[in-house]
Amino acid sequence: MKKISHRQICGTPRPLLLSMYAKIPTDGSLFFLLTLLLLLFASAYDVQGASHRTNGRVIRVIDGDSLQIATDEGVLEVRLYGIDAPEYDQWRAKAGKRWLRGYLLKREVEVEKISTDQYNRQLAIVYRGGEAINGAAVRKGYAWVYSRYCHREICRSWKKK
Repeated sequence: MKKISHRQICGTPRPLLLSMYAKIPTDGSLFFLLTLLLLLFASAYDVQGASHRTNGRVIRVIDGDSLQIATDEGVLEVRLYGIDAPEYDQWRAKAGKRWLRGYLLKREVEVEKISTDQYNRQLAIVYRGGEAINGAAVRKGYAWVYSRYCHREICRSWKKK
């Protein structure tokens, strides 16, 4: 089989960079190798598990699992990671919101950001005095562990015994 040169196909000489690396594979193996390296780098960096902690003051309790917290960076809307609480029209929704408001409103907390949800809220574990509020809400009976989305070890300790 006769080799066709770059000049014959494009009408121009081969770019210098490509001429230096003339044996670059064109069958997709280079793409596979680069993708594999990117995935290895991302897993080593632990993008999923990276968390960020900040301190703030609770300024509003939206419902049994959502808060607004004033921090140095601004106001954060936070959804408590790994738990779910009754919605507005469900049984115990008001009781859960009332407990959370009494326990956290105008108090200093530490926020450990896990990720961001589709509504741009921070999914976070919120601590008051070293205690994870997410787990406290479950233990008090105002929320339950959302096993479908809570993949951290700490979630197992929140489940009611």
